[in-house]
Amino acid sequence: MADRREQILEAALQLAHESGPGALSVRAVAERAGIGASTLRYYFPAQSDLAFAVSERMMLRTIPDLNIEDSSLPPQQRLTECAMQFLPPSADEVSHLVSAWAEQIGAGFGPGAGEASRRLLERLYRLGIGRFEAWLGVLAAEGHVDEGEVAETASILSAACDGFMLQLAAGEVDLEQVRERLETLCALIVHGEQ
Repeated sequence: MADRREQILEAALQLAHESGPGALSVRAVAERAGIGASTLRYYFPAQSDLAFAVSERMMLRTIPDLNIEDSSLPPQQRLTECAMQFLPPSADEVSHLVSAWAEQIGAGFGPGAGEASRRLLERLYRLGIGRFEAWLGVLAAEGHVDEGEVAETASILSAACDGFMLQLAAGEVDLEQVRERLETLCALIVHGEQ
């Protein structure tokens, strides 16, 4: 049973990679997976269930833990590197990724946004917060972050990354300035780092 679900998810991921997330219709994914639409609906009763599962898998693949558990590296550096994954990886990609980010926000909360789009964006936000909480949890276990402040700090880091995306969109900062500001924030979060 889990194998069939994985087969569907892999087919959907391939299709999304080739043609974009908009290509994830039940019919197209079922065809790519070599199954009937009713079988796909058994595993993913609603289109939004499939979209979320694909988005979740994509996020976990594109936002790994990197070196967060490598205690030979400074904790501020590890946290900064992980958090930078929520921002464009290079100056060449700033415009494209800022546009995609703004489009996603608009699709979830803008005029005419549908309930499914809003729920998907909220679930993705929670996944993002979960990534920050996991990284901060590693640092808390090492004594670099207060365990009782992990959830609040994850929220702050997420909000900071969203704010940096706005600053990039407005042309107020460049990617190097964003990295420096994120390093400063991470230094304030991690005990003993300045």
